[in-house]
Amino acid sequence: MYTKFFAHYRPLIDAVLIANALSLFLLLARMWATGAYRYWFMLWNLFLAWVALLAVLVLLARLRKVRERWSDAFVVGLFVVWLLFLPNCFYMLTDLIHLRSTGEISLLYDALLLSSFVTNGFLLGYTSVYAVHRQLLKRMREWQAGAVLSVVFLACGFAIYLGRVLRWNSWDVLLNPAGLLFDVTDGIVNPLAHPQVIMTTGTFFLFIGTFYAALYQALRLLGADTVRLTKVYHTRRQ
Repeated sequence: MYTKFFAHYRPLIDAVLIANALSLFLLLARMWATGAYRYWFMLWNLFLAWVALLAVLVLLARLRKVRERWSDAFVVGLFVVWLLFLPNCFYMLTDLIHLRSTGEISLLYDALLLSSFVTNGFLLGYTSVYAVHRQLLKRMREWQAGAVLSVVFLACGFAIYLGRVLRWNSWDVLLNPAGLLFDVTDGIVNPLAHPQVIMTTGTFFLFIGTFYAALYQALRLLGADTVRLTKVYHTRRQ
């Protein structure tokens, strides 16, 4: 069941892997040219972004197996995993703070290297969000699905604050849940006491949400045009 399902998504996975391979090539070329292992941590961040996409793909396969029942415990668990790891896809944007002239190689090269990883992170993130969005549209109105995604993007913005400013990560849900819960509740209950919470969360919410909305509308428009042109082509062939 799962093997057949993933075979259906093989072109998507291959396309993303090719894009990832470019980032890996740029990183390895830098290491070979400079002998320095700077930015190797981006590989780990990219791996975490992959967890989000893989969780969604398994979730989709599971939904098909249990006849679209979201109440299935495994489906719920996969959705939670997706929520926990999705922020990592967009968090990679904050790694641009590491960009500086090192004297090891051209600053422009490093900018291209980091940008490629950031782009791959957003590619993985938006792909998984789009897949979830399509599932939501099967069960609710468009504005309701948009509201759910808005909450998800807001949570991503807050998670990025927790990761970049307070230095928490997804694994701390298991490793240090008490400490993480304290910082989460403190930031939510007393946001005015932590102005950076509002600024970071709000900024990333707008950034992630705005670009996803534009991408979604573009995909929907292009998809509709493709269907229309296909019908026109087959009509003329008859």
